[in-house]
Amino acid sequence: MSVAGVLVAVALMASADGRIAELTAEIGRFRSECTAASRPLGIPDENGAFVLTADGRRLEKLEAELHRLRGETGLASAAALAQGWGDKPLGAPGTLKAPPKTFGRTARLGKAPVRKPGLVLFGPGVVPTVSVSAGGKGAAELADEFAWHLSQMCGREIGVAKGPSATGPNVVFAAEPGEQEHARVRRSGGTLLISGVGPGLGIATTYVLEALGIRYLWPGVTGKIIPKKAEIVLPELELDYTPTFVIRGVRESVRPCKPSSPWYGSLQRLGYADPNAFIRQAKPHFIDRPGNRGFWQWHGVNDSDDSIGWDSDGARYRWGHAFEAFADRYKKDHPDWFALQRDGSRVQDRMDRPCFCMSNPGMVAASVTNLLESFARSPKLLAASACLPDGGYTSLCLCENCRRLDPVNAPPLPVSFFRPTATMPYVSRTDRVFGFFNRLAEGVTAVLPDKKLCVYAYSHYVEPPVKVTPHPALVILAVRGAYTTPRARRLGRENLAQWSSYGNRLLWRPNSLLDHQLQMPRNYARAAFEDLELFKANGIVGTDISASDDSFGLNGLIYYMVAKAHLNPDRLDFDTLYGDYLTAAFGPAAGAMRTWFDRLEAFGNEIGDEPIPQKEDVRSRKAAQAKRRQLYAKRFDSAAFAKILDEAEKAADGRPDVLRRLGLFRTTLEYAQWQKRTLFFKGDQKARAALKSEFLDFVRATSATPDGVVSVCPVRIGYYNTFLR
Repeated sequence: MSVAGVLVAVALMASADGRIAELTAEIGRFRSECTAASRPLGIPDENGAFVLTADGRRLEKLEAELHRLRGETGLASAAALAQGWGDKPLGAPGTLKAPPKTFGRTARLGKAPVRKPGLVLFGPGVVPTVSVSAGGKGAAELADEFAWHLSQMCGREIGVAKGPSATGPNVVFAAEPGEQEHARVRRSGGTLLISGVGPGLGIATTYVLEALGIRYLWPGVTGKIIPKKAEIVLPELELDYTPTFVIRGVRESVRPCKPSSPWYGSLQRLGYADPNAFIRQAKPHFIDRPGNRGFWQWHGVNDSDDSIGWDSDGARYRWGHAFEAFADRYKKDHPDWFALQRDGSRVQDRMDRPCFCMSNPGMVAASVTNLLESFARSPKLLAASACLPDGGYTSLCLCENCRRLDPVNAPPLPVSFFRPTATMPYVSRTDRVFGFFNRLAEGVTAVLPDKKLCVYAYSHYVEPPVKVTPHPALVILAVRGAYTTPRARRLGRENLAQWSSYGNRLLWRPNSLLDHQLQMPRNYARAAFEDLELFKANGIVGTDISASDDSFGLNGLIYYMVAKAHLNPDRLDFDTLYGDYLTAAFGPAAGAMRTWFDRLEAFGNEIGDEPIPQKEDVRSRKAAQAKRRQLYAKRFDSAAFAKILDEAEKAADGRPDVLRRLGLFRTTLEYAQWQKRTLFFKGDQKARAALKSEFLDFVRATSATPDGVVSVCPVRIGYYNTFLR
């Protein structure tokens, strides 16, 4: 080589060394910045697969350049290879028979029963007495709520007496003892007894109030329909009911959130310096009267600690990502308990969502000890959480022993790996993960035979196993389920049917209310209702449905039908409940609003049926979802829906109550227009800043009004709106 060539080579090497040092420093600063600001490098999609955020993609590019400059272009570093790293499953083939993808039973539903007039509760010379015969604070609160509703109906103050009267009609509340939730309503002469075990008393209360014609269609004052009557006659009815779903949960947005929560950051992006101060301000708008139950609780959802077992220390059944603190506790002394990465490392700098070496007996033993400690701290706890952390910026373990836990005939699955980043073909990890869960269950039940563990069937372990049968002590929460496309819905139903075949207690824990991560008017209420009824008919024991944004102008019918399907003691079909919803909410405008919801349903099905080619890897799936989201927003015809509202408002002339309810849907159309403007924005930074300021002003102004915040709740806007992110 010539002297000039040598000088050039030396200069290039020096340049590369300088760039390596520069990149290393920049990567370190950027990671620290993301950690300090609680900005995630990735988020799980609706099936739990980890997808990089814009921050994650930036870090990926920086790391890719660093690995290229270092010459680390292979699939694994020398250090990783020395530890047995590989990218092929090594487990013996599984021989389990594939479980059926269909349920054995169908839901049998029908029309509302015809009931004769029964007990006269109010009328000329008739005033009811409401009292409590047994029970504590809960029974007294429900009695007070019942009496208040009667007062609103008849226009006369009715309170809660110390005991029944000797003359007038009596409504007596009684909290029954027992463990199994139950609701009971029965009449004996002039006395109506409303009773129940635990949350069953609330179920019985709602049953009677709805028999009187009262409806709770969405949160707040506008959603509570209380007919005014000179005479209140309760139809002849009786209830002796034990809910099929023993756990009934829908994750609400309007609740306090931790600074690490994505919803905390979402509200901060909207300009709320103290997100929880906004939550406290908004919360009263989601009830119709202090002391009354909220919308979900009225319908028997989120009515006990067990329904929010993912976030309640008082729940007897607890689930939710349970190993986040594991790294801080053990990474220093036991790095071998963590997943072997492609670069040979095991403990990463971001370990808030760690992955583990599940073949390591020490890691298993420590996990069993921690679970036993959980039961010791909470003797009433029936099932502790053994759910793995959510997706994170670390890969699953690729050591030889862990790969021997993966049967070679497990379903193929593209898997995202990090350090360096790559997506490679592999297989489902269900057998590895459920083998790990089984060892935890064996360790716990050897000491506490009656205890159980809650675990997820999620992400890369959402498919049923081919080799490992779940331990009977595992309570499985199946996550798959979405309504973005007919295929997504079908896969969710099939997956739940498959997991139900093992005989474990099974809950449905989907992110199904997420939809396209697009806050625009939607309607897949019929599909969601039918699925929940199907799951009840086939022994699914509960729900934990995530991603409700509490925007009832956008999604109100969906939420109402999801709520109704959780109990539905009279086994009413969708069309019966749908017609009742329209009449109660919109009166003379019911016909126009039926057109609104029917067109929304048809439009959603049209977008869902649109063929959008995609591969099965996570990023391709995410890209297809983004295209479908853009297609929904682009084709949504705001002008056509505005005309429907014009017709509805014309029909409702002279009904200020109905006109006010229709105002919620006007707000949704305004917001839909904002979604379009931001989603398809093209312009320079100055125009972008101006549009952002105007958009945030609209969101904050709308959220400051009782009807506006119920129509379009802002909690998740700053998280899902790509323009703001």
